[in-house]
Amino acid sequence: MAEGQTQVEKERSLPPDGEGEVLRLLVLEIRPRKAGFAVFEGSTLLDWGVTSYDSATPAIRRIGSLLDLHVPSVIVIRKRPRLKHRLTGASIVQSIKRAAQRRSIRVRSLDAHGIRAFFKQRGCRSKDNTATLLAEWFPELAWRVPPKRKSWQSEPHNALLFDAVATAVAFITAES
Repeated sequence: MAEGQTQVEKERSLPPDGEGEVLRLLVLEIRPRKAGFAVFEGSTLLDWGVTSYDSATPAIRRIGSLLDLHVPSVIVIRKRPRLKHRLTGASIVQSIKRAAQRRSIRVRSLDAHGIRAFFKQRGCRSKDNTATLLAEWFPELAWRVPPKRKSWQSEPHNALLFDAVATAVAFITAES
């Protein structure tokens, strides 16, 4: 750890790509009819959000526009064992991989268990705890932290973007 650098800053720093060039990551969290995304360059969170898709606007068109807009050097996707639904499953992931290959973008996957273990080591026992910690690390997200939900409530729309940022932080730390 460099002198004067906090643990969070160390965990947020990205490894260089080649000749000192900083990686630009596009992290995607794929769900039925929507995807959360986060774009990082170095330790800086550049963009984040949730995009929706359906049969009228296919997922690859929405995600393709993110690829064109942000021009990432790496796409990170969380491995999800239950991606069987037609609108979320292997077809979308394969479409993303084909689009990335056409643009010469590397695609990496990160195991969901590794992400949970990373945040569990930091005292996060739930998605609510993880979102709160991420809001501390990235104050620009603080206003988007979803309220704690009851067991009978569905997941808030914003939770998906925190899943994407969590995946990015775990990936950055694993790569450094």
